[in-house]
Amino acid sequence: MSAKQGQITEIESSGTFLFLRKENDKDNTYTMIYFMGSEFIPSSEISIPPDVAIKKMPAPKRASYDGHLRFKVPVEYLACDKYRVLDDIQMGDYGELNYSFSPQAAPGTGSSSIKWLQTSFHDFIKSGNALTKEKVSSSAGAK
Repeated sequence: MSAKQGQITEIESSGTFLFLRKENDKDNTYTMIYFMGSEFIPSSEISIPPDVAIKKMPAPKRASYDGHLRFKVPVEYLACDKYRVLDDIQMGDYGELNYSFSPQAAPGTGSSSIKWLQTSFHDFIKSGNALTKEKVSSSAGAK
């Protein structure tokens, strides 16, 4: 995959993800939000849903695991309607995560090869909590 200089390609995606944790930077200007998707085991070609995988993970690993997807959100955005859900979720909450990503090339390299994916949060509709066994009805979780 390659991207032309100055060209932005944004790909929308969604899936069932589990919220792991959020951490503010040392200056309290940004919050990193960590989500975990399904765990895929290539040798047996099975996929373990994130709510099942988190239950099997030891508590110390849960506290430091970076998951599969993360978002860097300015702290002041957490008060906005779009991001408020990120301020209210708890470890183990899972549901439908809607996001987009766009391939990014490293600036000044002269290369158009992809160096990282920039992610953008759109919405999270909670359906339950894997750690407390709480379930949310589909109408209660929808916005």
